[in-house]
Amino acid sequence: MQPLLYGELASWYRLVDPPEDHRVETDFYTECFTRVVSGPCETLLELGAGAGHNGAHLKRHFRCTLSDPADAMRALSVALNPECEHVAGDMRTLRLERAFDAVLVHDAVCYMITREDLEAAACARTRCARRAS
Repeated sequence: MQPLLYGELASWYRLVDPPEDHRVETDFYTECFTRVVSGPCETLLELGAGAGHNGAHLKRHFRCTLSDPADAMRALSVALNPECEHVAGDMRTLRLERAFDAVLVHDAVCYMITREDLEAAACARTRCARRAS
């Protein structure tokens, strides 16, 4: 069951969480990714991207693939980030069969309510991340 804010009330989402509020934290993520990733850091997968507020800032630095299971949230993200790739999927089960230089799991991981859910999300993340060379 998804929160109403991610479905029928999604049109209100930007009032609750404006994209501008994500600028400082995404600058920090960008700095961290470029510091710790060996080699070029060009592609980024965000699992649980929601309305695309992180992607709105991260797309300046990376080719972003933004995933979310909620149709209404993905629609908001597509409107804000038409240049990014968007995929439907739950971080516990999403398998894109390709590697990314960086993977971001923001606050959406807070929806994992069992150890099994959290382990499934972690396994999905590690399968998407580029192996260190």
